[in-house]
Parts: sequence; C-alpha cells; structure tokens
Amino acid sequence: RMSDRSPAKISCATSDDGVHFHKSDLAVSLSAPYEPVSARDPKVFGGADGQYHMLVTTSIAQRGCLAHLVSADLEHWTQLDPFVVMGDRSQPECPDYFFYYGYYYLVYSLSGRARYLIASEPFDAWKAPVDNTIGPDGLRVPKAAILNGHLVFAGFVADGDPGTYGGRFSLYEAESLNDGKLVFSSLT
Repeated sequence: RMSDRSPAKISCATSDDGVHFHKSDLAVSLSAPYEPVSARDPKVFGGADGQYHMLVTTSIAQRGCLAHLVSADLEHWTQLDPFVVMGDRSQPECPDYFFYYGYYYLVYSLSGRARYLIASEPFDAWKAPVDNTIGPDGLRVPKAAILNGHLVFAGFVADGDPGTYGGRFSLYEAESLNDGKLVFSSLT
C-alpha cells in the first residue's frame, strides 16, 4: 500500500526454482464500489468453474469485506460482488479458501484472531459455526494444507502483548465433523 493514499496495486512474482523470483509488470487495483487504498492480502485459487478467483481484503460501504475478482488467464481480472461482507468496519485479513470432505471453507483473521466459515456451495451461503476460531490459543493468519488426507493449519500465536505482530509458530490438525465444523488438536 502507498503512503500517498493512492489505490494499492496487487502484483505477483514468479519463480522457476522457488528461490529466485521475478516481479511481474502486471498489476491489479480495485475500483468502486470497493475501497482501493486498503486492498491487500490477495488469495488466488482455481475454481471448479474453470476460472481463477482472487479474494482481496478491503472495505465496501464502510464495512470490511473480501473483494472477489475472476480471471480466465491470471492477467485480466473482473470485479464481482464481494465474496463476504463483515457486520462492521473490521477487515477480514489474510484469507484462505479450500474444499475438504464435502464442504468449502473460508479462513480469515479478524482483529488478530483466525476464524472460518463453512459453505456447501463454492461461492455463497457462508455460515459461521459456534466458536469458529481456529485453535484454542489465538492462532493468527493461518494457511491450510491438506497433507495425505489430513487438514493442517500453520500460523503464529502472539504470546504476551496482544498488540504485537508475530510470535511463536504453531501447527494444528483439524478434523471435520458431519456438519463441517472443525475440531482442532495441536501439533506443536
């Protein structure tokens, strides 16, 4: 994000070896009705519809949201209605999205606490289960991976000062119940 309050530019870098990266000249900026200055934390994934989908943290109409964009080629992006809108100004940060055992999951951090939503369809009807936090110790900005059928979350826990960004690395494994609710056990 720019200190001059200009619209944030979302770009990418590519690598052939995972060590040396080359920044692309392509950039995407949000436009109305989204608030373009605070745009950050893009998450890109391939959808079953054959398109690429990008979620971007921002706001719409004074409420935090995840902007939703689609592309057929990862270069030209079209804005859609928000993926999810919060009930207040809090912006859902560092989103993650995945399918696991019959449910779609949307993960995000809100006020420093990781949360998740569940849906039976890929792009709507999100529901928050009772206590939708990820892990009992305040896991922040987690990313999920499915490893040999196991759902694992990696993130960090800010021990001590709640205003501190960063902390100790933490891993959790999650089991999905019949209704999609996740139950967590610590791996660290």
